Amino acid sequence: MHGKVLVIAGSDSGGGAGIQADIKTLNNFNCFATTAITAITVQNSTILQDIFPIPNKYITQQILCILEDFNIDVIKIGMLYDLNTMSNIYEILTTKAPHIPIILDPVWYSSVGQEILKINKPLLNYLKTKFIPHSYMITPNIAETEKICNINISNLDDMVIGAQMLKDMGANIVLLTGGHEKTEIIHDVLLTDKLLKIYESKKINTLNTHGSGCSLASAIAANIAHKIPVEQSVTKARHYVYNAIKNSIKPGKGNGTLNHLPISA
Repeated sequence: MHGKVLVIAGSDSGGGAGIQADIKTLNNFNCFATTAITAITVQNSTILQDIFPIPNKYITQQILCILEDFNIDVIKIGMLYDLNTMSNIYEILTTKAPHIPIILDPVWYSSVGQEILKINKPLLNYLKTKFIPHSYMITPNIAETEKICNINISNLDDMVIGAQMLKDMGANIVLLTGGHEKTEIIHDVLLTDKLLKIYESKKINTLNTHGSGCSLASAIAANIAHKIPVEQSVTKARHYVYNAIKNSIKPGKGNGTLNHLPISA
């Protein structure tokens, strides 16, 4: 395996998202996955029953233990649970791993619509002034961008405006994903210092998309770990997730999840 990624995120007992989806994705991209779990969720395909946040002491120990042994290429961040967790992780990474690129996927809600991040003004301010400027790339969806930027997004032009607002907050690279658009064609907006690229794809008519955001961010992290340029990294990751949704599975009674197939030739 080439490329080592540290994933800092929550665990999904249903196996479709979170740490579980991250590991499956990274394996398929020939990366070695290490983890620091921020919370344990009690969930299946129909309900999120409970969340147990891991105390900061043990999150810190997990991260430091990994960094002491592995030469980590990329850090992928998912569920952070609350401001206390977020600020603790930020302080660790800025002091112990300041030069490792971070792919930040700001996770707000579970696939069944339940809040998994305790959103408030101090948290949003910390995210905007600390975490976003420090991250190599941020990969929010439309709903997350609306929360962060305090805007309404109803079309592609609004997505571009939202991406630029995130860039103005100090984001190095923005990938604003539009998978939840209620249109036949969905868009993703990639914005860097030198590039604005609009990706288009035909919307797949399925509810089996649990874990799509986690998987996309991890696929990008894997490609960056392999030293693949950003635009190509995003293109390859989108192709992988599109195929995983196209071949999605329904293992439980509720909405299904991606089929984390090996990457096609």
